[in-house]
This record gives sequence, C-alpha cells and structure tokens, in this order.
Amino acid sequence: DGRSFSEEEQAELYAAYGLSLADRPEGLEAQAVSTGLLDILLPVRDLAALERAEQNEAEVKRLSEELDVVGVHMFCRTPGTQAVALCRNFAPRYAIPEEAATGTSNGALTYYLYRRGLTAAGAENRFVQGEKMGKPSEILSRLTDGGDGVKVQVGGRAVLALRCELL
Repeated sequence: DGRSFSEEEQAELYAAYGLSLADRPEGLEAQAVSTGLLDILLPVRDLAALERAEQNEAEVKRLSEELDVVGVHMFCRTPGTQAVALCRNFAPRYAIPEEAATGTSNGALTYYLYRRGLTAAGAENRFVQGEKMGKPSEILSRLTDGGDGVKVQVGGRAVLALRCELL
C-alpha cells in the first residue's frame, strides 16, 4: 500500500509546515504512496489548516531526501462539496516550492482514499489544487479494481500559459 510513518516522523512532517499532530484528521495518517512518483500524502483536518500551512523549504527538502520521496501532497477532505479533496503539493527537493496541478500525486491520493473506503471504484473524483497560489486547477481521477489489479486514471483541463518557438 505504501510506507507508513511513526508518530515522531509524522510530527516532523506537520512541523515542517508550521502545523502539529492536532491538525491531522481523526482516522487518517501520513503515508508515502506512488502511482509513478513516490509522494507523502499528508492529511489535514480542514481548509483552515490547509491554508495556514507555511512550508519550511529547507526542512521539507531534508525530509524528502531522508525519506526518499519526491515531495509532500497535503490535502483536506471536503464533505458536502463537489471536490473529494482540496490539495497543495510541495517538491522543494526538485526545486518546486509549490505546484498548481499534480496528476501523479492525485492518482496516489485516489488510491489512498479508496483503500480507506472514502471513494469507490468507478467513481469520478474531483480534486482542486493550486488555489493558494492563485492558480486553481481541477484534477479528475477514476479508479478501477479488476482481476488484473487496481488502475487509476487521471486527467483534467489545461490552459495555455506560454507559447514560444525555438529557432
């Protein structure tokens, strides 16, 4: 399923964002999951905690190297809304302070939520990421669980931000 973390490791992960274990939602814990790239999925209890998070880039980079992950995909569940979760993604190990849309991380989050009974096979999942950056993105996913294993499909919409020509 992925790599789990001790309470001490989880406390370090939350502290790297100015948060504490009190910001972790009941029943969900940090876990490293991959659907192509290994990321730490870091659940927070609500939108206030997601928005309040301030990354200590040096510490997140150190932890990412120590735990051998690409970065951290922070999320909060949003019951009663059209989105399954609101997300923020950080990968300072690869010079990405924060990313507006991350397909592999939301694919991993789809699997994480499925394994916990928080989404169903065949359901379309909508994740919103990048709002804190002023670049809101909608990422869609669907998981199938058949005889040949679990498959996650990820997609979304794109906007052309830059056009250039190489001579």
